[in-house]
Amino acid sequence: MVRESTKTDLSQLLKVEQASHRCPWSSAQLKEEQMSGHCFVFDHPERGVAGFLFCRLAADEMEITNLAVFPAERRNGIASALIRHCFDFAAVKGVQHLFLEVRQSNQGAMMLYRTMGFLPYAERKRYYPDGEGAILMKREPASED
Repeated sequence: MVRESTKTDLSQLLKVEQASHRCPWSSAQLKEEQMSGHCFVFDHPERGVAGFLFCRLAADEMEITNLAVFPAERRNGIASALIRHCFDFAAVKGVQHLFLEVRQSNQGAMMLYRTMGFLPYAERKRYYPDGEGAILMKREPASED
């Protein structure tokens, strides 16, 4: 089940983040993003938070800033469910343009994003703390779902 996160989810968000990313966000970064943006969680009935998606709104644009799913839970539709929930939220908010960035090496994520309607449009060299570049992707319009 996808739902809006609460303050009490922070410790579980951190566990998912640390298990999912080479350069994970800190607890303080997650808390700041949770307070300043929107966070949706996939809450598994028995295991708790299995994944999350952070996004930020600005006028008619939305950026997905972080998406993570526990490695053992991947390929079970969790990321797709979170993205679809984000699309629904974007439509309600009148969003016309959705953006995200993804590591160049993360072919699995790029394939998922392409199936969800995102297309690459630019590259940021040496974007991540470890020096890897990012592929920028966008989806327009978001409200056609």
